[in-house]
Amino acid sequence: MAMPIRIVFTLRRIFSVWGGLACGCRSTVERCRGHLFATLIFLMILGVWGCAAPDKEQAWVVDKHTSKIALDWDGTYGGVLPCADCDGLETFITLDQDGAFIQRTRYLGRDDRSFRQQGQFVWKDDGNTIQLLDGLDVADQYHVGENLLFHLDGQGQRITGNLADLYVLTKIADGNEPSPHVLFASEGWRLEELLEQRIDAPASHVPAYGDNVRELPWMQFALYDWRVHGFAGCNRFTGGFALHPGGRLVFSPLGATKMVCPNMQLETAFLDVLARTRTFRLHEHTLTVFDSQATPLARFQRDTR
Repeated sequence: MAMPIRIVFTLRRIFSVWGGLACGCRSTVERCRGHLFATLIFLMILGVWGCAAPDKEQAWVVDKHTSKIALDWDGTYGGVLPCADCDGLETFITLDQDGAFIQRTRYLGRDDRSFRQQGQFVWKDDGNTIQLLDGLDVADQYHVGENLLFHLDGQGQRITGNLADLYVLTKIADGNEPSPHVLFASEGWRLEELLEQRIDAPASHVPAYGDNVRELPWMQFALYDWRVHGFAGCNRFTGGFALHPGGRLVFSPLGATKMVCPNMQLETAFLDVLARTRTFRLHEHTLTVFDSQATPLARFQRDTR
């Protein structure tokens, strides 16, 4: 309200001055008209300036609806991006609040080696896009969504068409959690402990589960199609799984072959444990899965044989 008050006060002074000029100009009509015209022009300019002047408070308002401000974007994202000369580019990107990133990639079907890059990332002016800076001539750009990263093309635009869904990374860990990329190790995981019972090789005899066990159970996770496959003790199995921030791991109903073995106890218990799994924890080369009450169900060792 300060500006209208100043304008009214100014107008009063102008009209007072103009009135004095008018009184002294009665004998000279042309001069009075000139003063009147100049006064009107001044008032018009003053009015336009008053309406167009921006509010200083609004000029500094920050858009709180951008991904940078509105989303919990820090954490680890994973997925398999299209690759011209391999089956897919397995990609994990960890974003930190301090602007640092770590990217781990593996060329599926071509090379089992993993490649690690790290550097800084910057937010673009829109507050929704990040650019990875690792010293390369062409830096990757991603649009940050809710628990998703959308890989952008060379012009910084969203990729459209039939392959658009393939250029998306899904958040699999929060910023305060370690990256679960080790879960997708190409070697897989071999059962070491089941329901607090140690499972030792050779597999011909497993304490608490009897004799004639063909092979110790194992499983392997594939990020390409979010599926798991393995061996349960007698039959091979496969199915889907979901990985979420907070260390959540859930298996979908698993399908298995229909062989019958002399000893089915271990397999039955193993598949039941996978169905009850709700969370997991990784520590070096060990994977432990838990039920909804955080009770340990099974422990696996990374199979490096």
